Amino acid sequence: MQPFPRALLCGLLASLAWPLCAQDLAPRAYVITPVRSNAVTLTYSYYDGGVNFNGAIPVKNGTGTFSVPVFSLYHSFNFFGRSANVVASLPYGVGTFQGELLQQHR
Repeated sequence: MQPFPRALLCGLLASLAWPLCAQDLAPRAYVITPVRSNAVTLTYSYYDGGVNFNGAIPVKNGTGTFSVPVFSLYHSFNFFGRSANVVASLPYGVGTFQGELLQQHR
């Protein structure tokens, strides 16, 4: 009789966890690499769509288009006999936004 409530609880928790999203991690974050290894990573993101200000400012019909290239440098090293790494990232965002502020399109 004991396993049934446990299985029911696990099924309920699994059904509630369905809409959750995963975290985006840096490449090679948990990979053990040889000491003194380096990697250069270039990524690019492009976004296009509506902008929601949540009522913080009176902007209506806000839209935006922006791109974010990111340059990352990875270096692994020996830290007290363990493999460790450092990642430095430099993002740069460029975009255009428009909307209606006080009945004027800007």
